[in-house]
Amino acid sequence: MKYKAMPLKKVLMLLAILCMTSQLYGQWVSGIATSDPMTGEKVAYASSPWVRPNVEIPYGDIQAALVIYRKDEREWVSIVFSEDMDIENNFTYTWNIRTKWDDEITTTLARIKHYTTAAINMVGPDVISRIRRHDSIMVELEFIGLGVRYFVFPLEGSSNAIEEMRTKLE
Repeated sequence: MKYKAMPLKKVLMLLAILCMTSQLYGQWVSGIATSDPMTGEKVAYASSPWVRPNVEIPYGDIQAALVIYRKDEREWVSIVFSEDMDIENNFTYTWNIRTKWDDEITTTLARIKHYTTAAINMVGPDVISRIRRHDSIMVELEFIGLGVRYFVFPLEGSSNAIEEMRTKLE
């Protein structure tokens, strides 16, 4: 039997379904997002509850979750959307976004894959440690034709979910 690698869009959709429990309970959750049947490699995740932007987006019921992934010893952070979004990034794959950690306004490097607009990676050595030590993060994103929207992700419970995520791969 041949196995094909799962396309990123399917992985994101699977993650969206798995993370719905976090929306129901309003808590951070952790689990296994996907595994490679050929190598046995697994990717674990810790996810915030799904949140809506500060202003309704007219063409959809968009939601976003802040997700931390772990594969082997590598960890990264993404903002995952419930559907593809047209994000204003000046046609580059890397740009700065404004973030507000509790009361501290900063910029965070964002990176988007050229083949999806359903997720944005937040890049930087301190993003995960900031998630663990703050109560909330507000992210400012500009959408093509819609302007700026703000997503506020609760961070309470993130430390426990991150620790659970890390133990799932042991």
